[in-house]
Amino acid sequence: MTAEAGVARALAALREGRPDRAEAIAREALAARPDDVDYLRLLGRALLVQSRATEAEEALRQALALAPSQASLHEDLGGVLTALGRHEDAVASLQKALELDPGLPHAGRKLAVALAAAGRGAEADKTLEGWFEKDPDRVYVAVALDHLRAGRREEAISNLQRALRANPDNVDALQTLAEAWWGDVERLSDVEAMLRRVTELAPAHDAAWTLLGSLLHESDRPTEAIDCHERAVRLDARNVPAWIGLGAAYAKASEMGKSAAAYARALEIEPSLPGIHMSRAHSLKTLGRQEEALREYRTAVAQKPEFGEAYWSMANLKVFRFEPGEVRAMEEQLQREDLTESEVIHFHFALGKAYEDAGDYDRAFGHYHAGNLRQ
Repeated sequence: MTAEAGVARALAALREGRPDRAEAIAREALAARPDDVDYLRLLGRALLVQSRATEAEEALRQALALAPSQASLHEDLGGVLTALGRHEDAVASLQKALELDPGLPHAGRKLAVALAAAGRGAEADKTLEGWFEKDPDRVYVAVALDHLRAGRREEAISNLQRALRANPDNVDALQTLAEAWWGDVERLSDVEAMLRRVTELAPAHDAAWTLLGSLLHESDRPTEAIDCHERAVRLDARNVPAWIGLGAAYAKASEMGKSAAAYARALEIEPSLPGIHMSRAHSLKTLGRQEEALREYRTAVAQKPEFGEAYWSMANLKVFRFEPGEVRAMEEQLQREDLTESEVIHFHFALGKAYEDAGDYDRAFGHYHAGNLRQ
């Protein structure tokens, strides 16, 4: 295999969301040519996508020792150092990249992000302004994002449409317009078409794969949703929304074991997600793993004491009775004035079950009746 063909295969694997395959191709080539800068760079990219930033840094520093004037290597190293939280080092690498090649299309934006993370906000703003000035299309997207954050949806859409008239393949504008139209039932087909176009133009755009997966899930197309979310997590193993989406899509497809595993992966990365603890508990309950499900439900209410639905889900477990402390906790929560209607209903029904199991039928009836009145 020629070096060019191998590089092309590795790049294709990265675009397809198969960084492990790209890594294998790069390592095989480096075994024969350990000083090949192109393969060292590819190895660094493949490792970073797999959340192995420390190894990625080693590969890129080896490449830079061989080609210290290659701007793209300094840019890649800046991205790795940002991922490692070493923001000042990232700033230095990205500044060097732009010094060597001021025309790098994305280095300016990355430098602005690194400066902001390093607490150098004024410099970040100035850098971002300069980056926008080099490409007017970026300004439309930036202004649109400001409008969206301020709740000015129509103004945002107008700016994004202007950007797309100027460049129909503006990936950022397509992605942002899909987000602006999200939830509009009359625009579902438009949103899907835009997201699919983003994934065609930028196959490694994990956020687009994640959003497309969510759309397909809501459209009751779980098999397609699973494929999208799997692509997203292959591109970024720490993409929590994609792992959550994968868990939901597997559940809809009645693959509860895979659903529980996907939710578990999301919780390994971000443990403080009470709703996902409950979702994982639902999957475990369906699998008959009652004790594990109970632990997840209890974790959910420990993180969110007003989580009435999780209490009600516990009440529906087979061979389960609430502990006295849990009953007291639910009664205390019912005294709050900021509960949603759904939370109040779930607490009443959960308490009804708790008192029924304890033989206190008058209290049980009172809570069941109160819950029914609110439905």
